[in-house]
Amino acid sequence: MTTLITISCPEGIVMGADTRITTVNNSSPPDYKDGILKIRKLENYDLIIGYWGNFPKDKDLIGVLIDFEKSLHQSDEDIDKIAEKLKIYLEENFNYYDSRMGFQIANFIKSKPEIRHVFHEPWCPKGIFINENSNESFHNNGIIYTFNPRRDYRAIFNGENSVANAFFNYIPLTFSDRFIFEQKLSLEECKKLIEIIIQTTH
Repeated sequence: MTTLITISCPEGIVMGADTRITTVNNSSPPDYKDGILKIRKLENYDLIIGYWGNFPKDKDLIGVLIDFEKSLHQSDEDIDKIAEKLKIYLEENFNYYDSRMGFQIANFIKSKPEIRHVFHEPWCPKGIFINENSNESFHNNGIIYTFNPRRDYRAIFNGENSVANAFFNYIPLTFSDRFIFEQKLSLEECKKLIEIIIQTTH
């Protein structure tokens, strides 16, 4: 299972992932492929997109991202428009899908990070994807939790996320004086933190 993590801070956004992909279908055990790049910058947009989850054996991840990019128009510059178009694209092309998968989309304009998460979980109806504004809320087992106030700087992690959960959620529960303030991190610290999490996870 992929680990995909995005951390935003006042200097920018860092997105990182491992390079193994798990491919699945309904009639055979999962397969694993290594050396797969799961993060891509959309060519004509100031956006990065990353993938996590189990991927259908009959699909090519990079091909899917390129095909989706070709469906966009130059006027689709807004991250919310692109996230909604990705949701529609996935529901049209993965309408049979019922395993865990998702895409994080991120940009950083005028010192303001924006993160969106388009994903499918087993608690979703088959072939239906959720489009989440990850600055404002997150989903857990079908329940929406809203941040109050909006969290401009935060970490979002999906897939195999036990190590990331330990860093950001579980350690602060045990040690109340040990927690990560994303708004205090530098861009270099975000990179190092993501490297540690991914290397420890895999």
